[in-house]
Amino acid sequence: MMVNKVQEIIQQEFAPDGFNVGINIDKHGGQTKCNAHSHSYHPSVSG
Repeated sequence: MMVNKVQEIIQQEFAPDGFNVGINIDKHGGQTKCNAHSHSYHPSVSG
């Protein structure tokens, strides 16, 4: 799966303590546009 490959890359590059993956599918799931994208969050970067 793509998410596993991305996790491996992020783990090697940044060594985070953990991962949080969210997926919004369809209007009732919170999806507002038909596309795929990701967000990253790290307390030391986000403030």
